[in-house]
Amino acid sequence: MVAIKQGRICVITAGRDAGKKAIVTGVLEGNFVEVSVGNKKRRASIRHLEPTKDVASV
Repeated sequence: MVAIKQGRICVITAGRDAGKKAIVTGVLEGNFVEVSVGNKKRRASIRHLEPTKDVASV
């Protein structure tokens, strides 16, 4: 299993952005992270993210 930490590229599995790729820009308290989808930053639950092997520099 790949860890979800800053810079990890993930696929969103739930919500209006389902199916889109996102970059984790920060880890928040609990099971939440801040992700960047296009030009927007959103809060997302790690339960709704599928991590990939790719990592971006943030």
